[in-house]
This record gives sequence, structure tokens and C-alpha cells, in this order.
Amino acid sequence: DALDPAFGIPTDVTFVIEDNAGGCVGEVKAHKMFLAMASPVFRTQFYGSSKDTKDVIPIKETTKEAFDAMIEFIYEVEINWETKSAVDLFYLANMASKYLIEEMGEYVKKTSETFPLTMETVVEIAATANEFC
Repeated sequence: DALDPAFGIPTDVTFVIEDNAGGCVGEVKAHKMFLAMASPVFRTQFYGSSKDTKDVIPIKETTKEAFDAMIEFIYEVEINWETKSAVDLFYLANMASKYLIEEMGEYVKKTSETFPLTMETVVEIAATANEFC
């Protein structure tokens, strides 16, 4: 696993996941080059003409779990999509769109098409969808 320190190549960017109040809810470390190869948005952010030179980057409007899942997807870590909640799927779909990671968007779409609908999940989906509108 490339994120394991034993891999031998240290990470060079840390994403600080923030809640709506700006508080830190967690950190996710990665390699800029891996991210740039997976996403044209990250490529521009890290290697474009107005590149971001910071090693710590705040991330808002997502959860740590969803951001972790996106990084795992980029690093080709096996993801059990069926265990993702409706909230996770919304955040993952949003990030797939934001970072132009089409393949991840396809996985999210496929998973959401088979998402079990119960009264509880319908309420959760409606509340989450309302946050994104």
C-alpha cells in the first residue's frame, strides 16, 4: 500500500477535513503525484501555473470517511461500496464531480442504483439531498 510508511515514499500533502464551524475532524495524507495522475483538478492544483504550494490543505463540505474513501479509490484500495451509507454516497458523488474522477462517479452511481430503500434511508437521503441543494 503506497500510503503505508513502509512503502518508502513519504506523503507530501495533508488534507485537514473541517466541519461547518471550521474545526478539524481529521487528517488524510497522500502523495501529490498520485492525486495528480487520477484527477485533472489535483493536477492543476499541484502542478499548474498557479499551483498550491502548501503541504496542508483544508477540505470542507465532506466527511472524513468520504474523503478517505476517495483517496483509497485513487490508490486502488479495494472498497466495499455496499457498506457505504446514503450520506457517504452523496459526498462521494460530490467529490467525484468536484475532482473530475469519472470512474469513481460511475461506482457511486452503480451503488446508489441498488441502495436499499426503507423509510429510514428515504428520510436520510432526503435530508442529505437537502444539504446539497
